[in-house]
Amino acid sequence: MLPWHSSTCLIVTPCDAYRAARMIYQAIPVSRIAQTEDLVYFHLNDFIDDVRETVLQSRYRSYPIIDHRDRVAGTLSRYHLLRPKRKRVVLVDDSIVRGTTSAHIVSLLREAGATEEIICLGLTPDMYADIIVKYDITAVTMSESNVKAISDEAVKAGKTINVLIAVDTGMGRIGYQAEEVDLAAKEIAAMQKMPGISVKGIFSHMSSADCIDKAYAAFQEMRFNNFYEGLKARGVELEFRTFANSASIMEIPSVYHNAVRPGIILYGCYPSDEMRREELDIKPVMSIKASIVHVKEVGPGFSVVYGRRYVSQKPAKIATIALGYADGYRRGLTDKGHVLIRGSKAPIIGRICMDQMMVDVTDIPGVLVGDTVTLVGTDGPETITVERIAQVAGTFNYEFICGISRRVPRFYYRQGRLVKEVHYLLDNIG
Repeated sequence: MLPWHSSTCLIVTPCDAYRAARMIYQAIPVSRIAQTEDLVYFHLNDFIDDVRETVLQSRYRSYPIIDHRDRVAGTLSRYHLLRPKRKRVVLVDDSIVRGTTSAHIVSLLREAGATEEIICLGLTPDMYADIIVKYDITAVTMSESNVKAISDEAVKAGKTINVLIAVDTGMGRIGYQAEEVDLAAKEIAAMQKMPGISVKGIFSHMSSADCIDKAYAAFQEMRFNNFYEGLKARGVELEFRTFANSASIMEIPSVYHNAVRPGIILYGCYPSDEMRREELDIKPVMSIKASIVHVKEVGPGFSVVYGRRYVSQKPAKIATIALGYADGYRRGLTDKGHVLIRGSKAPIIGRICMDQMMVDVTDIPGVLVGDTVTLVGTDGPETITVERIAQVAGTFNYEFICGISRRVPRFYYRQGRLVKEVHYLLDNIG
């Protein structure tokens, strides 16, 4: 028998000396190797790209993940960073209130096999609760009764539907007022108890993040954070938050939260002329092209289209283009805009019609029927940007892009190769 204070330990084992030595080496208590200081860990809402930088600078194989209550929710390994399963979300920037617009978009996505989460960032009336459930849409709401309608449909379908709570932090459109925390907490708590409903989180929208002066944006951010913390203080736990639009993605990283919502920058356009463009290098992804359907040579005194707005002063060559304001090309560009043909500028003459428009090609040699006309985009040394054409038309880039109608076919290219065509009108025939 060895005394209790002895540093010597006597082990009796049926194993041979080699195996016993290996087992002794491995029989170390966790407390001997557990690190208690300078721990490297991450939170559930940390971004993968940020996490990757930290992991690459450390030597560990796995890292604890902490939830909002500072409890370990799981572990992250280096392998996870090599093959991240990124969240795929489709944002439909409006509600289903306008007829079947958004509903049609969602149905096309689902029927094409899309399994991504689809969020409609607008209030959805009760009458469309069945569509919300049918296509598994994450609906935006701000009332208990509205969620009840969705809940009833979800129960009938045996589904659970996500809802997102709208908060008005200063845009003035939809949502609980930022000061209505008591009311919101009471109603959200009731929503959380409804069958078939999962309250996903809260969202709001910035009204002036695209301005040089960010004072009001900071005010909105404060109200959004206070609302969120106010809900937590009243026992309403919501982990998901989304606030950032295109402008705040560029210049206000503090509002990224769990998800950002790029809009105009997806098209390669900046939110406003006040943005610091060095913050994000983007390229236009959209061009608009049409064809010349008729070319004629005329003499002096020849008038063009409605109101005889244009009358030739000398011999001229005029081309007719198969595109007009019904296609989304603004009538405000009458006599002010230009197009690109064969790498040269051709001024618009006369009023833009519903389906056609005329341009002067007198100074462009060799123009023929069938030639491609670039209304937005680049042709040779010349470029027409959305920003420029919108400015001339007396509008802005958002409106111009949204105004391109379904009459215009869409051609999608990847690395210079045509991968898809969409003809909305022709595809619905027959």
